[in-house]
Amino acid sequence: MAPLTTNYLLFLLFLFLRSIHAQWTQDEAFKETLLRQACFNTSDHEACISRVKSQHCHGNDNLAGPISILHGAVKGTIDEAVCTVSNLAAVSSDLHEEMAIHDCVELLGYSIDELGWSLQEIGRLISSNRSTHNEANHRAWLSATLNNQDKCLEGFEATDGRVKQYLEGRLTEVMMLVSNFLMMYKKMCDIIPHASAPPPGNGSTKSDRNVSSPLKLEVDCDDRGGGVEEE
Repeated sequence: MAPLTTNYLLFLLFLFLRSIHAQWTQDEAFKETLLRQACFNTSDHEACISRVKSQHCHGNDNLAGPISILHGAVKGTIDEAVCTVSNLAAVSSDLHEEMAIHDCVELLGYSIDELGWSLQEIGRLISSNRSTHNEANHRAWLSATLNNQDKCLEGFEATDGRVKQYLEGRLTEVMMLVSNFLMMYKKMCDIIPHASAPPPGNGSTKSDRNVSSPLKLEVDCDDRGGGVEEE
């Protein structure tokens, strides 16, 4: 009986390990899909993947698996937006351009805030606070970010196009990253169950912006490999 019992236990162990391996393989495949989605249609696909992987590996220890890839992707998007803002002043030579740049800087500032709120919202994917109410806020912020980039470029319609051309290349990349991130978030929402919707008046909304401050971000635009640091 002893050999039979031993063989049975070994068989159960084999099934257990096989199940773990299958789950790990499935998780890795899903993370790889999200990673490629994050950098879909970007100008330098491999560099984008490398940046997201780096930020994914050195991100928040409280975020794991696919969630940390979302975290890395949105930090990369914030990095792009901040660097775009910081380089705008150096390309101005005309009063109309300066006014358009001022408006654009303000719009991109809103985008950075909205992306910061989105970054905070990611944590709710793995908490009991997640609800359709939170998701609506999150998608509204990302949609507003995309609209801000369009409005920024519209301000340069009456110029010679030099600054607009410079910005289009930078903002197209930012817009693509935001669009990809929104698609990634939707994929995550499809597989993570909803929590109960919060009662009226609870939860974070746009009206709460004065109460819940966005993330403070520091970016070294001369050394993009360093990514975004949170204070």
